[in-house]
Amino acid sequence: MNQKEYEFRPLSEMPNAGELIPKTAALIYSSGPNYFDVLFGTRESALAWLGCWIGRTSSGFGFDRVTLALAEGQVAGIALHLSGKDLIDRQRLDMLSLLRESDSSLRAKLSQKAEIIRAMTPAVQPWEYYLRSLAVDGSHRGKGLGAAMLRQVFAAGVALGFHWFRLDVRSDNAVAIRLYRSAGFEVCQSFKVQQTEWELYSMRVEV
Repeated sequence: MNQKEYEFRPLSEMPNAGELIPKTAALIYSSGPNYFDVLFGTRESALAWLGCWIGRTSSGFGFDRVTLALAEGQVAGIALHLSGKDLIDRQRLDMLSLLRESDSSLRAKLSQKAEIIRAMTPAVQPWEYYLRSLAVDGSHRGKGLGAAMLRQVFAAGVALGFHWFRLDVRSDNAVAIRLYRSAGFEVCQSFKVQQTEWELYSMRVEV
């Protein structure tokens, strides 16, 4: 299947959006399992929370900010993207909901990991358009879909008046970094995450 055979649609416009949330959550999780495992403890917990958050337009993972790549009606990839201001506002609401709605054991773990969580979520500027997640299903990799989805993100941001695009990626994710560099992204900051072996790159491009 080539790029021309993929259809790109917002999740919010899909008549069966609810049925697509589990697959969307799984792909979002696959784009940053280390982050989600620190935040939620287990994959199962992460998928449950992501499924809940995707269904909320107040969330930084809300379905109104997800673009799907569809192949014969099936989800082949996702891009989660939003303005820097939206990210800041929605992240705050997500953390409040997590603290309010989680059980005491998860709240205790979140408190213990607060510094790591903060280090994994570097500041984004309101004038930046942020790519939070980009993931392609394994059966559709190597077909140019990642690059095509980046073009969708650029178009969405420019339509809203943004020209600077930003993302964060682990420094050892060579495949993703190669894709982002091919689209013009350059590393603007690198930093270590406390109490882990991880190094993250912040990457930015002007479109």
